[in-house]
Amino acid sequence: MKFVNLTGADLSRVSMQRVNLLRALLNQANLAHSNLASANLSSAQMVETDLQEAVLTAASLTGADLSAANLAKADLSTARLGLHL
Repeated sequence: MKFVNLTGADLSRVSMQRVNLLRALLNQANLAHSNLASANLSSAQMVETDLQEAVLTAASLTGADLSAANLAKADLSTARLGLHL
């Protein structure tokens, strides 16, 4: 699923463990309460994305743009960061 355009998509409460979303467009998407453990979100565009209470353990967010993203209560433990905020 790399390079996919999911802008504005409602993916709340979805389990996407280990999914490859390299360079995905996820701007204004709803990923609240989703399980993205070990997902590859490197260089993803996630501007204004709702990640409230999402599970991002061991996810790769290197180079991801999370400007104005909602990360309230998101689990980022062991996530690989290096993102643009």
